[in-house]
Amino acid sequence: MNAEVVLALNPEVIICSGMGGSGATICSNIQSDPVLQLTAAVGNGNMFVIGDPNIIERPGPRIASGLETVYAILNFLSGDVNSTQVRITSPQAGSYEAGSTITLTYSTDAANPVAFYRLDSGFITSFENSAVTISPSTGSHTLTVWVRDGSGGWGMDAVSFTVNPPPSPSSGGGGGSSPVEEEVITVETGPGRAVVTIPEIRAGSTASIQVPEEEDVPLTEIVLKAKLLVKDARITASTLDARPGDVPAPRGAVYRYLDISAEGISDRDVDDLTFRFRVDRTWLSDGVDPSSVRLERFHDGQWQELETTRLREDPTYIYYSAGSPGLSYFAITGEGTVQEETPAPVQTQEPSSPPATTEVPGTPNPVTLPQAAEPGAPLPPDDAPEGKGICGPTLVAVVGLLPIVFKGASARRRPGRR
Repeated sequence: MNAEVVLALNPEVIICSGMGGSGATICSNIQSDPVLQLTAAVGNGNMFVIGDPNIIERPGPRIASGLETVYAILNFLSGDVNSTQVRITSPQAGSYEAGSTITLTYSTDAANPVAFYRLDSGFITSFENSAVTISPSTGSHTLTVWVRDGSGGWGMDAVSFTVNPPPSPSSGGGGGSSPVEEEVITVETGPGRAVVTIPEIRAGSTASIQVPEEEDVPLTEIVLKAKLLVKDARITASTLDARPGDVPAPRGAVYRYLDISAEGISDRDVDDLTFRFRVDRTWLSDGVDPSSVRLERFHDGQWQELETTRLREDPTYIYYSAGSPGLSYFAITGEGTVQEETPAPVQTQEPSSPPATTEVPGTPNPVTLPQAAEPGAPLPPDDAPEGKGICGPTLVAVVGLLPIVFKGASARRRPGRR
């Protein structure tokens, strides 16, 4: 439908979803459209992005999660959420310094709760743990938690706070001097790579470096406490398609290999180093136990398993944190029924006509459905790998075989039997 029809319908709510993380872009385009911005949904800020598009765009068991999320969005707006007690226990401060990491926790009397949270307007996502960590940008924010009881009741609570801008120190000299812009840590991302530029970290100070979301880079944050003064340093994290040839394979399944190196800073300059990262749920669904996920560091000719903590999760990713004594090659690993060391593939632009391939059992690669079968081709075995929903080529193959099935069934009928 065209924009004028949407304006005539005047929707109160707009829900955006798109594969490859395009839901946020879709919402942004709607907000900037000169016609669509006149709708009640845009005017009242009632626009929501589905965090995991698979839960509403792929017909399969996950559609139940999609229905629950849409239901949560609509009930969030209607205010029908007073049957369950919910109270945000943190954050409690009214303001925070720039770059702060804020932990959201809540208490509730709900049995078997399922929680949703929304930062400001336009986005809602779910998590199963009782806490979630966020790093808001500078400005005023409202954080809302919404909890669904196992019996279907809802409750909500909200808290507001501000994040202060970074200080701008004045230049030296007498009065009348104008403030100069402080050099800040910057992060540049590209396909399979994140580059952190550090102008300065004073000895004893801690820097929390947020890594912008890049599909091929699993790192979300680097927390670095300097033992000595660090100046003009650079940290580069690169996702590797495979492990280096001179490095042995770690134990278990591998999600990603990382090469994290630095210029202008060494391990002796760092007092504490923490990496926070995420793992796609589709890899875990191949048989890896989420509680077994670990960050491993290659050092002195062997892999060292780092102490790893599970932080939170959303419909698309599960987030973890691990401390490391230094930089090197790293591997995100897990254990379960999958014991293949091949890492999950680095995403690239999809070809217009994808080749017909099937999943090798134990390999954390996505499934590409086969092309339609020729008449007379055998049906796939019952234990064939499960695809991601029902797609066109599969239906074409089944429909093409129906005449053969009916013909075979007719040939087996006994004479004179109806």
